[in-house]
Amino acid sequence: MDIDCRLSVPQTEFLRRDEDPLLIWQAGVGSGKTFTCSLYLIKHMLEGHRMVAGCLTHSALMKTLFSQCFDLAWKFGLNPVINKQDKTLKVGTGITYGYSNEAPNDVLGLSNIYGLVLDEASRCCEAFYNNLSDRLRGEGLDAPHKRLITSPCTEPGSEWYAELKRKHPESIIRATLYSNPFVSLEYIKELEDRYGIGSQLYRQQVLGEDIASDYLNAIVRATDFVDKENSRFSYLTKPLYYGVDLAGSGRDLTASALINETGLLNIKTLHKIDTIAQKNMIIEDFEVDNIQGGALDAGGLGVGVYDNIKHNPRVNIEAVNFAQAPSKDMYLNIRSEMYCEAAQVIKDGFYIDTSANKELVEELRNTQVFVNEKNKLQIIAKEDIRKRIGRSPDRADALVLAIHAMLHPRTNSSAAAVGNKVLAALGYV
Repeated sequence: MDIDCRLSVPQTEFLRRDEDPLLIWQAGVGSGKTFTCSLYLIKHMLEGHRMVAGCLTHSALMKTLFSQCFDLAWKFGLNPVINKQDKTLKVGTGITYGYSNEAPNDVLGLSNIYGLVLDEASRCCEAFYNNLSDRLRGEGLDAPHKRLITSPCTEPGSEWYAELKRKHPESIIRATLYSNPFVSLEYIKELEDRYGIGSQLYRQQVLGEDIASDYLNAIVRATDFVDKENSRFSYLTKPLYYGVDLAGSGRDLTASALINETGLLNIKTLHKIDTIAQKNMIIEDFEVDNIQGGALDAGGLGVGVYDNIKHNPRVNIEAVNFAQAPSKDMYLNIRSEMYCEAAQVIKDGFYIDTSANKELVEELRNTQVFVNEKNKLQIIAKEDIRKRIGRSPDRADALVLAIHAMLHPRTNSSAAAVGNKVLAALGYV
């Protein structure tokens, strides 16, 4: 059986260090990342191990990683079996279970796993990585075996990956296009011409270097956040404003934000609670913090919560449906208008403690704005953000609602009515 299985120096090192608990292989285009992790998975399945593989998308899992594993195992005469419905690959007595970053919670419940391969790790969300890592409880396993294979991240949301590399520099294996002696000179020349030698894209895609960046059309970018020393932030500034994004069907968090005009004071999150509990939470927040005004997401189940508090004289809160019409015609809907307004407030010096609010920052940096076919400013759909970071941007929604309440204060009509009755009883009106 004539099989061409020559390996480059980085590929050889990656497979030789089989006993290392963690390896992070960061490499440029054409360095053989998928080929290498396919060999790693085949080896361990032949040893009878239960493995788990994660990819950025379902398509990448089935059409790239599993397809490469299957083709290699078939050439080796190992009779591999793919189950497309269950997303499993069997070689010998071992098996690999496949999952994608598009559904990071699908892996929950899997157990007794020996090792993990995560492809394009830097582009996957932290929740997906953590969920996969938590499956590594194989019998007799002294330490989890994790293999992260990735090209450099060109998008925000990979802080967890950068932190992992910082903590484990000894685990990093780097490779470039030039590390692979088996690619043609024509292919190398094509990539050099495409990216331009010395450019940032060339350094990322060919040399495999980290180049920090944001989406070009991100509503808020990393450089837009002001540090505390350069802000006018104060916890003592009054009045206070409040935004709450209520958990509804298919969502798992209720998020509330408390702000003043200088910055974010607090973000709270709760797992899904019923309408009465959500109503009581809002009333308590208004009473304890003496909040001037607020806004809540009245889409879905939020309507029921608002109906329970709208006549409460102590709660001055506005119901906002993100799909409703904007106040300015340049926006598609009020969600787009509110996010653009909030982004400008942040750029103007509104302070957010980025180290204490990493999830919020990730949600904001992954929210993009564009001009649609009707020439209106539009924010990308929540589902698109969920696919990138593995969750709904509930914290960002809560903050945007709070900033909306601050920028567009409203009179509590219920409170005003009660006040008029009191004044009338006293003979003043």
